[in-house]
Amino acid sequence: GTPPGAVALRAATNFQTPPGWDTVYTPIFNMIERPVAPMLVVRVETDWYAHETEFRYVLQPGEGISGSHTMPIGQVMFVPREDVTMRDCTDDEVATIRESQAEFATEKAAHKMTTAYGMTYSPHYAQQSREEKT
Repeated sequence: GTPPGAVALRAATNFQTPPGWDTVYTPIFNMIERPVAPMLVVRVETDWYAHETEFRYVLQPGEGISGSHTMPIGQVMFVPREDVTMRDCTDDEVATIRESQAEFATEKAAHKMTTAYGMTYSPHYAQQSREEKT
């Protein structure tokens, strides 16, 4: 099932999840070293079979991939399999969302700071996130 131009790297550990849970195979998040080949993200039903853990990187013609036994090649997450119901928002819900977005943007703008390099940013999201947790 590996597409043309891709290489599958097999991991050292396989997983079998409890009933109703899947395994999602992803690249290493926030790994920014260059060059990093793109990797396919795959969700697999692992509750009925201990699927062999593979991470599939897509290479350009002539491109190689190097590594060592200590280098991470991917990561996994376990997620419950649930039915999802999608519906359109009501006009009132859309108005509430827009109002919330406008309020957040106003607060974010009021908390702008400037770095030593002249870049502007706002710590508003981080502050709000911490407040929500307490």
